[in-house]
Amino acid sequence: MLGLLTLVLYSENVMQRPEAVIWWQAAAIVVGGLFFSVAIYYRKLFPMSWLVLGIVCDVATVWWLGPSSSIAGFTLWVMLYTVAVNRQTRTVATAYILLAIYSVIVSLPIMDPQWRNQISATDSNVSQLDLWIILSMRLTLLLVTHLTIVVTGRSVRRNRIFEQEILRHFEQTQTLAATEERNRIAREMHDVVAHSLTVMITLSDGARLVGQKNPERAGEVLQELSSTGRKALADMRRTLGVLREENSAASLTPAEGTAEDAVENLRELAESFSSTGLNVDFTHEGAAVPEDNNLRLSLYRIVQESLTNALRYGQDAQNITVRLSVALPDIFITIVNDGSMVGGSSPLPPSIGTGKGITGMRERAAFYNGTVNVGPNDVGGWTVRAHLKWDDGTKGEA
Repeated sequence: MLGLLTLVLYSENVMQRPEAVIWWQAAAIVVGGLFFSVAIYYRKLFPMSWLVLGIVCDVATVWWLGPSSSIAGFTLWVMLYTVAVNRQTRTVATAYILLAIYSVIVSLPIMDPQWRNQISATDSNVSQLDLWIILSMRLTLLLVTHLTIVVTGRSVRRNRIFEQEILRHFEQTQTLAATEERNRIAREMHDVVAHSLTVMITLSDGARLVGQKNPERAGEVLQELSSTGRKALADMRRTLGVLREENSAASLTPAEGTAEDAVENLRELAESFSSTGLNVDFTHEGAAVPEDNNLRLSLYRIVQESLTNALRYGQDAQNITVRLSVALPDIFITIVNDGSMVGGSSPLPPSIGTGKGITGMRERAAFYNGTVNVGPNDVGGWTVRAHLKWDDGTKGEA
């Protein structure tokens, strides 16, 4: 469009001087205008190539038909802007230098006396000094205009790159958030399913054995089995339900007991394992657990996973001690059982688990700048030691 506009404007200028019109000049103008129209249309494909061809075409026209015969119009500036926006700094610098040389070349014919009448229609006796002044002003204006276009184009390029980086960072953040949410849901599912199924399997085995000797006790065990199954089903439904909710992060707050006090919830958890035949002794020392749901959930899940592992993998385990010590900002949990773990001294033999439970405990502790150490103890059993550091600044999703 700019090329065609240039063609129309220059054609009007030529038609005002019919005595100077020659058919091949008109043909050259038409061809040049069509060339620049095509160049503008396809400038984004090869901006530097079109700029070079445009410079060559316009220089040939000016030196052939005179300094007022330029048909480039604004097209070279548009192509320079396109180069500045879409190409690297070295290419942009080359384009600016080429356009600066072009400006000098198309301005030099002004110094030729035969073109003075085209500069001043009323006074043909323009001095050489006037020509130099005109030339200097023309070159200065052109070079400043070229530089302004380059600076504007580079600014647009930087803004586009910045916007792309922001978008890419946002997408990465969304991906990481989604991954973290999936991991959190998987961790909760593991804790709920592993704990509940382990207890249910143990209760069902116990009911089968007890039923032959004490039917009444077997009924109590089956009732406990049913209660555990219902609770596990409710936890699974609630956990999976967040996948259908828009604000899943806010909805995923698994239960960590029925009592308001965190210590009582841990005590209830320990007592719930007594129905499986384990003697669990829970003790609490020090201050109260801070009233933070995520911290309490982390403590609950660490104890739950440790007791589940003792029930699931411990051989001949009878007694388990759970000790909670709170000396803010430090919180210590120690779970010790007296049964040897399946697989001897190996903390997690390949045949008995995937390690997700221990990994989950360590992730929960790490969120509070803590650690979890798991290994055999001196009495042949297994010990889990968790250390969490409580700070108001660490509140968040556990």
